[in-house]
Amino acid sequence: MRVPHTWASRAAAVATGVLTVALLVRSATLDGALAWTALALGALGALTAATMLRDNRFESRLVAVVLAVLQLLVALLAVTVGLPGAEATPADLLSYLAIAAGAAVLGLLALDARLRAAH
Repeated sequence: MRVPHTWASRAAAVATGVLTVALLVRSATLDGALAWTALALGALGALTAATMLRDNRFESRLVAVVLAVLQLLVALLAVTVGLPGAEATPADLLSYLAIAAGAAVLGLLALDARLRAAH
């Protein structure tokens, strides 16, 4: 169902776009299956951000939440104990950007739900 935009929904779409850029840049630094996975998630993120800006539907918000949670878990796992079969990697600017963008998407979508409920 199409829902009117709030400032928080538009900001969440922009944060999803930033998360997408982080995924696409990360895919260029990886190799093998991880690179293809990051590239596929980046493409899904780009479609999600565009859909959020255009229609602001439940489905796009749901995909944005799933992408943000996945990115937060992967980024935190990579810098703390390492991805499965790999050692922990030192945190870099891209890791911090992915963590911040993922948290921003979750926070802004929660705020958007409150703003829509208030009207």
